[in-house]
Amino acid sequence: MTPTILLGYDTHESGRIRTLFLLKMYGKMSTRHYHLLDDPEQERTLLCDISKLLSKDCFRIAGYSSRTFWSEVILRKAFQLGVAFPWYYQDRFGPRYRYADSKHLDIQDFLTDYGKMEKSQALGLIGAEKRDGIFGTVLNDALLLLRCDLLSGSITEEEHNKVIADFQTDDWLQTLVVPHLSDFRKEADRMVVRVST
Repeated sequence: MTPTILLGYDTHESGRIRTLFLLKMYGKMSTRHYHLLDDPEQERTLLCDISKLLSKDCFRIAGYSSRTFWSEVILRKAFQLGVAFPWYYQDRFGPRYRYADSKHLDIQDFLTDYGKMEKSQALGLIGAEKRDGIFGTVLNDALLLLRCDLLSGSITEEEHNKVIADFQTDDWLQTLVVPHLSDFRKEADRMVVRVST
């Protein structure tokens, strides 16, 4: 299982990033949560941190409609503030390449073969409700990513079920301010698959 980073964010009225939430899936799950003032220097520091973190070859980025998010938010801000993201651009088949799911999995592209589908429809297919806010968005993406990786054979049924068990017990989830956390856990629990023999 390739460690995968999911991001959620919201912005100030000025368009600067206000809050950024990062979830690392697979292996030891962990989170990073950034609150920023409406300050370009803080935003620049945040982008430098993200670029440094993701420059390690072992990460994949993912999310629902995440190619749009990366191009319209993260990379546009990096361009504006003069922050280098060489790991995103230098490899011809790296995260920028549309069909490089091993480096950047856009869940919408994966589910629709590069078409369109409302996120609520995708969640409905796995019996989950769409959640609002950055934490809810990232947790929704985590459930969808898990099922996409099972579908593609990137993870086994056992690994899929282990991550769901981690959702039920891991401490990192307790620290999030997520409305209806118990409902999220029930939805995740319903996603357990029967292991083929």
